[in-house]
Amino acid sequence: MPFKILAFYLLFLLVNNIANRYFIIYFGNNYLILNIETFVDFILITLIYFQLLTEKIIKNAMRIAIPIILLFYIFNSIFLQPVSITFPGNAMVINKVLFIILSLLYFKQMLAEPLEINIIKQGNFWFNIAVLLNSTTMFLNDYLVNYYSKNSVYPVVHYFWNASDMLLNLLLGTAIFIDSSRFNKKLNAHASHAK
Repeated sequence: MPFKILAFYLLFLLVNNIANRYFIIYFGNNYLILNIETFVDFILITLIYFQLLTEKIIKNAMRIAIPIILLFYIFNSIFLQPVSITFPGNAMVINKVLFIILSLLYFKQMLAEPLEINIIKQGNFWFNIAVLLNSTTMFLNDYLVNYYSKNSVYPVVHYFWNASDMLLNLLLGTAIFIDSSRFNKKLNAHASHAK
């Protein structure tokens, strides 16, 4: 598992969460930070899945889709949902749909190529479950934030958002911990024998 990328991602999330507070205080919104977060989420999570998934057809589809999605993100942040005045709901929804698809494809791969190690002792499982849970719980929320903010529902959404982020960080931390533990040594030994 490319956990160096995941560790960098968690560090990015920490810095991002700190920056969010300052942007809200000084600029009245954090839309610029959220656009950056959406872009970085897309790059790092798809990069991890690109390394985890083994089917050539999926990798080829990702090679084609990634530049197209990146171009859409740029178009969206300039014309559809301008960076400084609108929440990037379109881009976030695309991220969530893509991450749900990638996580389900990876679960399918894990079932098709089971390892002898208990699944809860595999960092890959915890990473994948973190992405799937966060993507499914935040999907509708990301899409409707602009509506919520205009209709005084936002405080409730804020708590839900924070809880989902905490669960994501906890599960990603679990993935890194398990991957760096003695169970990972067994997993890596098994994987090297399989090759």
